Amino acid sequence: MKTMKKEDENKREGVRSRPREREKTRPTSTLEEEKESYVRIHEEACRMKQDTYKDPTTGLVVFTRYAHKKRGTCCGCGCRHCPYGKKSIRGGDIEDWNEKEEEEKEEKTTTKKMSVTTKTGDAGTSSLFNGERVSKSNVVFDALGDIDELSANIGYAYEHCLELNDSDDLCRRLLFCTKQLVRIGSVVATPRQSSRARHIERTTMDDSCVKQLDRWIRETEDVLPRLTTFLLPIGGKACASLHVARAVCRRAERAVVRLPRCHTGDVPRTFMNRLSDFLFVSARLAVAKERDRKEVRSDESSAFGTATKRRKSIGVAEILVVVLAWIVLYYIAMAASDRSASRVL
Repeated sequence: MKTMKKEDENKREGVRSRPREREKTRPTSTLEEEKESYVRIHEEACRMKQDTYKDPTTGLVVFTRYAHKKRGTCCGCGCRHCPYGKKSIRGGDIEDWNEKEEEEKEEKTTTKKMSVTTKTGDAGTSSLFNGERVSKSNVVFDALGDIDELSANIGYAYEHCLELNDSDDLCRRLLFCTKQLVRIGSVVATPRQSSRARHIERTTMDDSCVKQLDRWIRETEDVLPRLTTFLLPIGGKACASLHVARAVCRRAERAVVRLPRCHTGDVPRTFMNRLSDFLFVSARLAVAKERDRKEVRSDESSAFGTATKRRKSIGVAEILVVVLAWIVLYYIAMAASDRSASRVL
């Protein structure tokens, strides 16, 4: 009987050890993919306030973190999602438990020292705001890259506008646009159909930013001459840099429009369209604030007439300075020769 019991125990141990041996031999990438899959399913189950979910790898039914919180104490079984650290304590309010835990998690992550290099994108993927890993060739990252490039170009134009006369309002408006682009980037990085309500709420935009741009466009057009033809992107550094930002804005708008409307909503699309108009009138305003510069229209006979005249005037001034210098030197030499002659006499 004892030998039979030992054989049974050995068989049981053998059966238990086989899965562990298999887990050791399994590649790390497979284990990470399985972990990501059940973590995503678990978060969705908690959001729906479900007590259990089914592990897609093992087929076993697993208690959620929500179920443990509802029970209020640790069962001592070493559960996968035990929130008590295997200690018997009382649970909190079930209605707001999810928000409290997420806030604690965010506080822990914000206190950590952030590094630019994370090495998580070495394999060609990156994460969205909702934690979803997506290939960098996805159209979402095309839109995010164009928005980032647009923000950098507006920042470049901002630095040139600081050199203009009475440019405080224009610089303040450009700063407002860059801040709104950060918000639009967060909206693009949070797909509405696959994100949690908390993420969607944090990245929701209203149309107040669009109305603000409309007001600024009307105010700028009131002080500018009526536009009757196309303009060339010439008229100073601030004007040219704003036209570059306008062209990049059109490209970023096309990238955002390529995304499904359910992904971004209507406000980002409308804002990007209005922003290009605002950058155009801002470029015209920058020309008006430049000294000795004017708008260059496409129907003019010589687009570079202003610059050529300016260069000619500079050449004439240099010639006059040289001639005056020679005259002064001549009189100085004559005066020196008269003094020497008087001493000899």
